[in-house]
Parts: sequence; structure tokens; C-alpha cells
Amino acid sequence: MIVRALALLTCSALGAAHAHAELISSSPAAGATLTEPPAEVVLTFSESVTLDFSLFKVYPLPVEAAQASLEVGAAHAGATETGGALPPAPTPDPDDPDTLDEAATTLAAQVLPLQDDEDARVDTGVQADGPTVTLSLQEALPAGAYVVMWRALAEDGRLIQDFFTFTYDPEGSE
Repeated sequence: MIVRALALLTCSALGAAHAHAELISSSPAAGATLTEPPAEVVLTFSESVTLDFSLFKVYPLPVEAAQASLEVGAAHAGATETGGALPPAPTPDPDDPDTLDEAATTLAAQVLPLQDDEDARVDTGVQADGPTVTLSLQEALPAGAYVVMWRALAEDGRLIQDFFTFTYDPEGSE
């Protein structure tokens, strides 16, 4: 009986040691439709993240709006890695989670590595307190779909990268 208990304890400890950082909750929640504009996005991870080596961004969808801002910025500051305009991306339907996900996937791949893209984003600052990261958002956020994306250095030294979407629809229902 004691041997079995020790074996279970050892397996539990090893499982915890091999667990990787992940997003465990967010506000707004992934896929949420809000009737009030959020003032911030709060991400809670399974362990602390290091802000100095992490990126957190919130972009509007449709992609065309973000692309237009990035193309102007790229013309003035060489913002894209290739120095040119972004390739075309799908236009999402806010009522269709599949097209939102497709557009968000394309946008995240294009803009997550960019620098000097603040004019295209709706986040205005980021703070971390242990495993909780808070992104402040612009006031008077326009109605529409948004993608929250990150590439974060976790406490365990691993990079975690992902995204989710939410929609602000003052005419909709939560």
C-alpha cells in the first residue's frame, strides 16, 4: 500500500514537472460576443510570463482594416519584415466562427512578428502580475471582431504562441 502511494505521488510530481505553460482563462472569453466595449483584455496563464521577451497584441478584424494601417506604416517605417504590403487575407463574417478563425490565423501569422505596428492595433499597453497579463484597450472601441494574439516566454523557458477572437456588437446579445 505504501509503495503504491509513493508510486502515485511520484507520477503526479513528474506530470506537474512536464506540464507546459498554457492559457487557462481570458476576459473576454475566446469567441465571446460583447454588447459593451471592453476596456481591457485579461489573460491568465498556468504560470508566470516574462514581459521583456513576450509580445501581446490586439488587432481589429476585418483584416483589410489592419492591412491598410500596416501598409501606410510600412511605407514610412519599413514595418513588415519583407518591407512591403501584406498579402491578401480572407474577410471574416463576424457571425461565422470558422471565417473569423481563418482570418485571425492569417493575421496573427502576418503581424505577430512585426515591430512599430501600434497604429494598426487597439491595445494601448500591457502589464503582468505573475501569470496574469492585462492589455489595456483604446477608448471608444468600434464595433467589430478582434483578435488577441501572443507569443510569450513562460517561466519554464518555453515560448507559447496562440490567439483567439472576440466580437463587440452593441446590437447583439451576450
